[in-house]
Amino acid sequence: MGPKLLQKRISNLHHKLLVNRIRAADAKQHEAQGKKPNDRRWEAQHYTWNVDDDEEIPGTVRIVLSAADPQRTKNQVVYSIPDRCFIPLIPENSSVELFDQTSSSVYVEPTNVSDTAFNPVAELRQEVDTGTSDADDTVSEAYDGDRSIDTAAAPGASGANNTSNAALDSSRSDHGAMTEREEDPLELLTGAKSLVKRKGAKGINHFSYCDRATQTTVPPIRSHAIQTEAPPRVSFTALTNAWIIHDAYRQDLAAQQQKIQQQALINNAVEAVNKGGVPSTTSSSTVPIGSAPDIAVTVTAPSAAPPVIFQPTGETALSPAGVARLDATAHVIERMLNQNTYDDIAQDFKYWEDAADEYREPEGTLMPLWRFTPPATLLRMFEENGSMRNAVPSHITAICWNPHYKDLFAIGLGSRDNMTAESGLVCVFSLKSPTHPERSVQLQAGVSSLDFHPEFWQLLAVGMHDGHVAVIDLTVRKDLETFSITNLITYRSSAMRGKRTVPITQVSWHGDMSDGNLRLFSISMDGCLCLWLFVQGELYPTELITLPFQGDNRLQDNNLGATALTASCSCMAIHPNHTMVLVGTDQGQLWPVSNEGEILNWGPVNAHQGPIYTVQWNPFHHQVFITCGTDWLVKIWDQREKEALVVISLGSFVEHCAFSPFSSTAFACMSSNGKVLIYDLNICLHKPLCSQRITPQRRAQPTILSFAPFHPVILVGDDK
Repeated sequence: MGPKLLQKRISNLHHKLLVNRIRAADAKQHEAQGKKPNDRRWEAQHYTWNVDDDEEIPGTVRIVLSAADPQRTKNQVVYSIPDRCFIPLIPENSSVELFDQTSSSVYVEPTNVSDTAFNPVAELRQEVDTGTSDADDTVSEAYDGDRSIDTAAAPGASGANNTSNAALDSSRSDHGAMTEREEDPLELLTGAKSLVKRKGAKGINHFSYCDRATQTTVPPIRSHAIQTEAPPRVSFTALTNAWIIHDAYRQDLAAQQQKIQQQALINNAVEAVNKGGVPSTTSSSTVPIGSAPDIAVTVTAPSAAPPVIFQPTGETALSPAGVARLDATAHVIERMLNQNTYDDIAQDFKYWEDAADEYREPEGTLMPLWRFTPPATLLRMFEENGSMRNAVPSHITAICWNPHYKDLFAIGLGSRDNMTAESGLVCVFSLKSPTHPERSVQLQAGVSSLDFHPEFWQLLAVGMHDGHVAVIDLTVRKDLETFSITNLITYRSSAMRGKRTVPITQVSWHGDMSDGNLRLFSISMDGCLCLWLFVQGELYPTELITLPFQGDNRLQDNNLGATALTASCSCMAIHPNHTMVLVGTDQGQLWPVSNEGEILNWGPVNAHQGPIYTVQWNPFHHQVFITCGTDWLVKIWDQREKEALVVISLGSFVEHCAFSPFSSTAFACMSSNGKVLIYDLNICLHKPLCSQRITPQRRAQPTILSFAPFHPVILVGDDK
């Protein structure tokens, strides 16, 4: 940078300093005149708008948008026992993911910031050094060229020297005055320039610094191809079943054990020969040792060898991708074996017609098909002493059909008393494979209720005996790196958010998704009807209503701790139009409740003399519903009437009842003595069309039944 450019930059800096001084003088003048601080005026000289720091420019409007979750609890505290005080909880992440898209940009590491960043101080110093060196060169040249002129002008030089001395004295006085007030940056810059002129600028030593560059060769790209012969194809056909596969595995295991025994015998014989002795023998097995034909050692085979489990290692081991393919192949082979084994039952399920039906026209029969049993490995557990105990109760407490896959259904295992089940199990079976479940999830408490979502078939809601509500995602996820199948994801309620202290008796999805959220209703034994919102894998509860107790007045007069008694909810049914929920209690009452938690005007209804086990709406007539209870009665109601339309007595406890999905007048009910009865009110009102014993009365007791929505099939669960 030359002297002219440096002079221009110095003048710009001087101009800015003058502007700051004028602003300071204006501020002092305003204070002297007594003007208010918020006075504003437009200064045309300097083109600035004077406003205070805490004020805004006229015309500027701040618009702030904030998002908040109305369902989220604010200022939540928890009691700390060690501190003996309430402490605030750290708020959880309330962000909701609305859109997710994989980016196509590639991350590139940035260069070193210190090498590329702009440093104004360093640049200014470099410019000053460059300008100073140029100025020094110019001054030295002028001094050498005009030496004669300076000598000739000696008489006038004395006057000039006097003038310069006077100017120097005045500058010194000015410098003394400047030290009393704040230092001027312009003067500092001028002083630095004069100091650099006195000391002189140092150049770069070109002998110590050098740059060198080289260029490497780029390897050419070559394409190499080879053609091989196609592998030969061989057609293989064989008959297989479970016993053939079992025998093949037994033979392979025996061959591997024999090979290991022979290798052990050879090793023992070699060690004995090397030591110079012959081991004691009791059998006639002779093994040659070495290359000499006359050396042989007779060894004894062990009488009983422990079982050996072989796992391939090294080159014979399967890769994770191979294990994943092996799992899919084994699944297909299992389906093939089940199809061959249960081919007769599958044919009867699809095409069987009873020829005797034409002779007994008003009667019907139920033909048993498959028997679905969870694997013993999921139900039992080995103790440390080698004994076996039941880890999961064998009571079938819930059955639910999948709305998307016609052959898929889920069962839940728990306890009938809702309190003693230490663990639970959820199994998802298919009619194509009755031997083993497609999915299985073990839970920490017994299962009381199941329900598939009507639109998202993979979401299964679970109610448990310990008061938790869970949602299981049945989608199988595979790790792309290891090709391993991960466990099913289970979303559970927490003790800080909605977990009940009493068992959950039933859960049911709410089909209305007008607001885009998944809703779930649950009832518990404390009389609470709760609405759950399932958002981003979290369950957010809202207690709609707690049903009051309406029973014996003597129980209400006995005031236990001044607490109001509540009803114990046992079952519920959501209206097909999703307008209300019908709740049954252990006191035999029916409570119609709206979606907002208000009791409708036609309730409550005294339906039974004991606990109500089941309530269900008719899928064709949306004002008709059916109930059953411990008073041996099955009743069909109209919500517009206070009395039941049809009353049927079975002579024993009615465990469960359900409307048929194929006829508006047909329904099935199940008694505690092991019988399933099917009625059709259009044909006969007091006599069942079919009455058949499903399970022996002394061995097993039925607990629940369910109609298949797509096939003429009834599922019946028992306690064995």
